[in-house]
Amino acid sequence: MADLALDGLVFGAQNGASDALGRGVPFLTVAGETMHGRIAASIVTQCGLPELIAPTPAALEELALALVGDPPRLAELKARLRAALPDSGPFDAQRFARDLERLYQGLAAPR
Repeated sequence: MADLALDGLVFGAQNGASDALGRGVPFLTVAGETMHGRIAASIVTQCGLPELIAPTPAALEELALALVGDPPRLAELKARLRAALPDSGPFDAQRFARDLERLYQGLAAPR
């Protein structure tokens, strides 16, 4: 039922970003300078929507207001997100399983 989700700054979203994006809701964030401030930006980028990462909190507010005032643009972002989800890193379970298996095989290989 949501059209847009916003990151809570300074300590950025992690599961919240994944939850919103996984349900097809565009997620706006600001790339922070710490690991915790960059996680949501990384997830948004992996979903193919880097334009949803604002450089500053003020720019985040401007972007949110612009999207809310432009329903066709917001609908286009939602459609792009839904189309990208099956192949995006955080939501491609088969690729995750293959990568994890490859990691385990590497760890178990004789040295």
